[in-house]
Amino acid sequence: HSGLSLLDPVRDVIAPVPSPWITAVRIDGVPQPVSELGAFSVPAMELESGRDRAEIELLAGSVVSGRGLRYQYRLEGVDPGWSSATASRSVLYAHLPAGRFRFMVRALAPDEEARSRGVAEMWLVVHPPLWRRPWFLGLAALVLAGGATVLYRYRVAHLVALERMRTSIATD
Repeated sequence: HSGLSLLDPVRDVIAPVPSPWITAVRIDGVPQPVSELGAFSVPAMELESGRDRAEIELLAGSVVSGRGLRYQYRLEGVDPGWSSATASRSVLYAHLPAGRFRFMVRALAPDEEARSRGVAEMWLVVHPPLWRRPWFLGLAALVLAGGATVLYRYRVAHLVALERMRTSIATD
């Protein structure tokens, strides 16, 4: 049989990289409420100073070419840029400074040529220690100002009483 063959060397269509989900969050080892199926956006988590260890678990919905996806993450305000690609599906942040931070994660194809269009995100709010909170500082300033005022008035009253006694002695 004779025939004609045609080879079209057009690159195969690459399946899109799925967007990652945040599947679990633990603050100091205590699980926080996150959808059992995972979520692209998780409500803000609040951390107290001293209880500032956050562990976040990630997952993307499929496997590309039979191999696992890789992840990049970033905590705005802490990380200078995206992390290097990793196959690890959990991220740990410990000893975070006080502030409000946005955590973002994206998935990468195993060859790192393609990445997910969507980014999973959540906010971490780390409260400062009690003695660094604005209301506490304001209260401390009021107490100090009140104490200084009381001491000043006491000193003035004492000097006035002393002057009256001197005047009384001088008139006698």
